[in-house]
Amino acid sequence: MGLFGTGDAFSAGAIAQPTGITLSSGQWAKATSHTAWGVFSNQTFTDLHARSCAFQGHPGLPIAGRGTYKTDDGSLEILPLPSYSDVSYVFTNELAVIVHDMVRLYYYTGEPDDGSPLAPMSNRNPSLEKAENIFRRLLAWAAGLPLACVRGDQNSPETMCMHMHFHAAVIALFQPFIFVPLQRLKFRSFDTQGSALCAFNSSVNQLKRLVINYQSTFDLLGNLLGPLGGTMSLASSLCQTGPSVERKDDHVRRHYFAVCIKGLLRIVSRFEVIKVFIQGLLALALSTQTITRQYAESVMGEVKRSENPSLSAMAAEHLTSNVVVDYELALTDRSAATCDRVAATLGDLSRSKRIEPTVDADHVMDGDKMDMV
Repeated sequence: MGLFGTGDAFSAGAIAQPTGITLSSGQWAKATSHTAWGVFSNQTFTDLHARSCAFQGHPGLPIAGRGTYKTDDGSLEILPLPSYSDVSYVFTNELAVIVHDMVRLYYYTGEPDDGSPLAPMSNRNPSLEKAENIFRRLLAWAAGLPLACVRGDQNSPETMCMHMHFHAAVIALFQPFIFVPLQRLKFRSFDTQGSALCAFNSSVNQLKRLVINYQSTFDLLGNLLGPLGGTMSLASSLCQTGPSVERKDDHVRRHYFAVCIKGLLRIVSRFEVIKVFIQGLLALALSTQTITRQYAESVMGEVKRSENPSLSAMAAEHLTSNVVVDYELALTDRSAATCDRVAATLGDLSRSKRIEPTVDADHVMDGDKMDMV
C-alpha cells in the first residue's frame, strides 16, 4: 500500500481507494491508518525479539487517537481509535517508533531480513552514548503517559502489554553492554549514577511483576505478542551469565523462570511453536546452570502430555523460531542464538551435562506456591 518510508507530510487522503470500494474520507482514513500502524507496531515488536529490522521507515500516516484527517466537507477531525482498543493504542504506536529507531540502529543491514544471518552485533559497535539517547527518549515517553496508561493492578491487557514492550526494549537496548566488565560503564549523559547494567536489571525486575500480573489476570490466548514477548525476555534475561551479570539469589531466579515456563505450558497445546520456545529456554537455562536436569525433564514431560496430535502432525520437523534467547551469543552469531537453534542442543545437554540439583525440581515446577518477592 505504500505506507512506509513516505515522509511525515504523507496523508491518508493521498492514497487512492482500490477500484470497486467506496468509502467516506473518514472510513478510508481509519482503514489506512489502522492498517499501517498495526502492521508497523506488530512487526517492530517482533523484530525487537528477533534482534532484527525488517524495514527502515515509519508510517507516514497519523496515529488514530492523535492525528487528524480531512472530512468530505473539508473540516478536520481526530482519527477515532480502533473499536478493540483503548488509549494505550496511541502510546503503544509511539513507543513502536522509538523501538524501531533502536532496532534500525542496532540491526538494519540495508536489506529486508529474509532469514539469512545478519552481521554480528559486535561489528555494528553500538555506542553507549547512542544507547543513552534512545533510553532518554524511552524515559520521556514513559513520563508522558496519561494516568489511564500508568502501570497498575487494574490495567487493561493492552496497557499491560505496552509496559512489557517497554521493558523488553530496555533489556534489548542495554544487552550489548552487560557481558564485558570494561563496558559496565556509568551513564555519561544522566545526572544520576546509573549504568547500563542497572537499567537492564531494573527492567528485568519490572517484567517479573508484569508477567505474574498478566498470567494471573488475563487469558494468554487473547493477545500473544505482548505477554509472550515479555515472558521470553524475562526468562532469557534470568539465564544470562557473564563477568558483569550478578548471579545471586538463584532460588529467586528459578522461581521466576518457572513462572515463565508455567505460562508457556498453558498455551503449548494450542500453538505448536511454543514447544520450541520452551525447549530453547530449557536448553539455555541448563547450559547456564539456572535450572537442574531433573526440572528440564519434568517440564518436557508436561510438554509431551500437552501435545496436540493434529498440530504435531502438521508441524512435523518444520518448526522454527527466530526469537533470540541467548543474548551473549547473539553479540557474535545472532542466527545461532535463536530459539530453534538453542533448542536443538537440549538433547545433548540433558544427556551429557550433569547438574546437581540445589532445590527440589517438583517444588520449582510449581512456581505459584513459592514465596513471592
